[in-house]
Amino acid sequence: MEKLENKTLYSLKFIACMFIVFIHIPFPGGVGIAVKNFARFAVPLFFMISGYYTYFKDKQECNDVIYKRIIKLLKITICACIFYILFNIIFKLFFGRIDWYLEVICSWQNLYRLVLFNNTNWLEVVHLWYLFAILYVYLLFKAVNRFNLQKMAYVYSAIAIVAVCFVLIYDLFNECNIDPMYYRNAYFLGLPFFMLGHFIHSKEDKIKKIFNNKDYLFIIFCLFIIAIFIVENKYIWSSIELYTSSVLSASLMFCYAICHPNVSIFYEFGKNYSLIIYIVHCAFSKVIVKLIDLRPNSIEAYIYPLIILFLSLLTGVIYKKIILQFFLQKKLKE
Repeated sequence: MEKLENKTLYSLKFIACMFIVFIHIPFPGGVGIAVKNFARFAVPLFFMISGYYTYFKDKQECNDVIYKRIIKLLKITICACIFYILFNIIFKLFFGRIDWYLEVICSWQNLYRLVLFNNTNWLEVVHLWYLFAILYVYLLFKAVNRFNLQKMAYVYSAIAIVAVCFVLIYDLFNECNIDPMYYRNAYFLGLPFFMLGHFIHSKEDKIKKIFNNKDYLFIIFCLFIIAIFIVENKYIWSSIELYTSSVLSASLMFCYAICHPNVSIFYEFGKNYSLIIYIVHCAFSKVIVKLIDLRPNSIEAYIYPLIILFLSLLTGVIYKKIILQFFLQKKLKE
């Protein structure tokens, strides 16, 4: 049996999706860097939500849910890959070398990177790594659930999150240029934050007791995280995959959602359109950037990320409200 819906988590999911768009299609200048750095909470939050909704006391029920999600994710991932392969072939016919792209997608080295590290650079769309990573995470958690390794997975997750933050900062200051695929994958970002969401659900009642009628605590923690974010942006004026403030802000948002589950301002968007926005926004960006001359720091450059977000959301609405409904009605008539 699936967990009851938390409308606030779906609202946060849409907000996180918006910030994912702003990572891949950033605003110009210092504003763009600050927004991009703050947006690093988004991917951890996605994994945490998946982990939260995979907390079941009954092992068999958990296995059944995981199996259904793996099948669903596999279909989505295959469709997304086919979409981007066809999209890039057509795109290269107009704007690039199709022979080079065909060599890239047929490369054994790229296949190895995909299979081992969820690297999707071969598709020329980095963001699809998440679909492979969450698919792997469910497979890994299936083993965790099978052999009752939850406590061990919690310990591993805490160590992994701290280690990734340390490695990223060390890499930045020492210019080691570590390939992101070695930490941006199911093992070091996916499973750890998935297990953090799972852990939060296991302690949900205690968290509610701590924050019960104490919204001032959220304000205090929020101000503390903002202070950390300001310090990190001052001394790490760059964009890395994960900050300490990213981990803390995602966790605080999650605790807020648990204590206030009915904030539904973006509920419908988060539930119905966030995944579609995540998948298609890079395609819109590649096309529009070729058609429009965006001057740095121009008004158009500031509006550009919002246009991509709007077009991606519009695609989701068209797919859900028109295309999907058409096929459902056709199936019912048959």
